[in-house]
Amino acid sequence: MTSEDDRLQNQINQSRTIDELLSILGPEWSLVEVMTEGYTGFRRLSHAEGYGLSLQWPERDRVSISGTWPVDNARHMHIPSAHDSGQYSRITVNATRPAKAIAAEITRRLLPAYLPVYARMKAQAERANEYAALTARTKAALTDTGLVRLGHRDGDSIYPTADLGIYTMRPQGDTVRFEAFSVPAELAIAILKLANEYTTTKGGGK
Repeated sequence: MTSEDDRLQNQINQSRTIDELLSILGPEWSLVEVMTEGYTGFRRLSHAEGYGLSLQWPERDRVSISGTWPVDNARHMHIPSAHDSGQYSRITVNATRPAKAIAAEITRRLLPAYLPVYARMKAQAERANEYAALTARTKAALTDTGLVRLGHRDGDSIYPTADLGIYTMRPQGDTVRFEAFSVPAELAIAILKLANEYTTTKGGGK
């Protein structure tokens, strides 16, 4: 058997293992990503509830199985600490064992420890989405006043259209940061209106 034949046989074996694992683990699981390179194979499985598994064959007779982590709406992956990630989300199994035995290792060793950590990371991702939505609403409320302009380099920085002695403002959830301090968004809008009125009528201000 040539090296190319050997490589193709490895891929066939890996695909067969995945098919059998999906059959054993149940219909809630599906194959969502496949990569093959040399003798190393990669498959990613996803559960209907969002969590998942990645399977890699770093060696012909070993398969490394790890849990996947949630991604927020900004495409940032929420990964636990290195200690938690290593301890709770990865196992290595003899790849020559039957798929039934590999599935049992996943169910017995990996999922009970991984799923609680995944739940914490999912909650973290959801909080990030909520924060981003609040920030977007605050930004919209500021721009609707007509008293600010967006920065050219990034859309997060906002500048007053009048010379108010404020360099930048940055929406942060339901608050607005004026350089070194934050206030509620409603108060930030009130400050902008009052300061703009002052500079218009008095022709100055600090």
